[in-house]
Amino acid sequence: MRYLTAAKAATYALLSFSSIASAWPTYNLHNSQFAKRQGPGDLPSQGGQTEEPVFNEEYDFIVAGGGTAGLVLANRLTESGHFSVLVLEAGPSPEQVLAYESPGGNQFIKGSVIDWGLLTTPQEHLNNRTLQYLRGRTLGGSSTTNGLYYARGSASVYDHWAKLGNPGWSWNDVYRLFKKSTKLNAPTSTAELSAFSQEYKTFNEDAYSDGPLQLGFQGYVPPSTEGFVVACSEAADIPIVEDLNLGDGEGVKHGTTTMDSMLRRSSSYDSFYQQARNRTNLKVLHDAPVTGIVMSKPSATNSTSKPRAIGVSYINQITGFVSQARARNEVIVSMGAFHSPQLLMVSGIGPADELEKVGITPVVVNENVGHHLNDHSVFSIMARAQDNASTTDMSRTPQNLRAAQEAFYQNLTGQYTAPSGVTNGFQKLSEQQLRDIGAQAVIDAGLANQTHIEYLFESVWYPWIPTPYWAPLSNDSYISVTASSMVQLSRGTVSLRSASMSDPPSSTATTTPTPPTAPSELLHSSTSALSFATRPCRASLSARILVKSALVPRLLMTTTKLSSSTSRRIPFPTGMLRVRTRCCRRRKVVLWIVG
Repeated sequence: MRYLTAAKAATYALLSFSSIASAWPTYNLHNSQFAKRQGPGDLPSQGGQTEEPVFNEEYDFIVAGGGTAGLVLANRLTESGHFSVLVLEAGPSPEQVLAYESPGGNQFIKGSVIDWGLLTTPQEHLNNRTLQYLRGRTLGGSSTTNGLYYARGSASVYDHWAKLGNPGWSWNDVYRLFKKSTKLNAPTSTAELSAFSQEYKTFNEDAYSDGPLQLGFQGYVPPSTEGFVVACSEAADIPIVEDLNLGDGEGVKHGTTTMDSMLRRSSSYDSFYQQARNRTNLKVLHDAPVTGIVMSKPSATNSTSKPRAIGVSYINQITGFVSQARARNEVIVSMGAFHSPQLLMVSGIGPADELEKVGITPVVVNENVGHHLNDHSVFSIMARAQDNASTTDMSRTPQNLRAAQEAFYQNLTGQYTAPSGVTNGFQKLSEQQLRDIGAQAVIDAGLANQTHIEYLFESVWYPWIPTPYWAPLSNDSYISVTASSMVQLSRGTVSLRSASMSDPPSSTATTTPTPPTAPSELLHSSTSALSFATRPCRASLSARILVKSALVPRLLMTTTKLSSSTSRRIPFPTGMLRVRTRCCRRRKVVLWIVG
């Protein structure tokens, strides 16, 4: 059995994610001129072959998980016509939640039938809070539910992977696949798109070709978003670049998104699967969760032979029957960062103590399964803004939101043509800067030659949930700046609650200190300042915000009205922080956070 590393072709779709939540209003706009589908009767049937699989039917490859990577693999493995492939996906087709396809609709995916809705265990180092992990439970996986941002990262990261003993993963190896798999739709490719602001929507056409994964740019651009680009350049020395997908990950511009020329999502489902769905050697079952991996038994002549994955068991929830399938070549586990290790452990592959605590007899003892969870922690600062610098007002009332949806579906105009934020800046710190903030461990880990901090701008209160100290007020508008460590060295875990795949896995986030802990200083040190400004000539939010103690966790009361000189104290788990604001000329405001 090959565990995920078989997914070399899945490098086609490196998709960053974010999800935002609100209430979902019903609407019926199927007959508008820009509508993509005509109604429930057009929902897709089970893909590929149409007949019901027989019990213990044999395929060349079985892909457990029809998510981002799983559908890329299905496409690639069936391309020659020489191999039969079965893909099993626990969730439904994404058309069950039509909001998934529109840029303004991804705020309604949270809590729906295509979201796993995972929660961590209470986190000791976050005052026992639990964190949400929004993961796609549908064909296309999290590429169907994420924040639409597409980025390839730094070439040095891939080269580092290759040096660690992973041939085929260097930048030169994967770049040609990135290029082959994508098609970029110019921001002026249609009259509707050309009507939006075009500044910073730049790209290098040599980085893309005519692949199935459609890329493009957001439609509507709030003026504060363009101010963020300038602020990253002027205050944080992040260069404004033509394209962030060429291997040099440092820079800021409007991000490329996984959207087509009609501003509809291009997920792994909409791209790679649709290209392959009619192949007779492909069978894709949705609503078919895998319940276990079938392992071979020691042979009568060789009792020491190693067990081998020869198939899977699953439930076809559409028919209600339990079934099993056999694999001639490989079982490929592609169920994401949480459910892949869960499936391995439920099947007897994992740490001995972890298996035995829930009554599972170990088949293959591997102490690494479920450990070394790597993620990027994010910290957000919210600020009140004038209405026309934010997109808060779009979702303030059902009437506003309905009007925005109708403008999108009927005319491809308005704020619904963009997610709340896909404009990010990537900062690379020098080795001396890393040492100055106590992050020598980043250098020691070989992570100095890459970007270190990602700054994300959102034209709303992000991430759309109240903080422990503050909640968005119904009549106010907001913007948010979020920072994420790109080199976090602390690790999380995935463990079992029971011996069944029907129970969610138990997980700890990557906030648990694991020596060395220095990378957290990237987001906590007073010398690693996040600076944000909007241009007075562009944005009605004419403010300059300098946060000297950047992005302290849960410091979310910085929504003080920035209208006059103030000084106030904010409760914080480790003491008090003093926030000062001072009005300047041209209605600029400077804000300090002082420990």
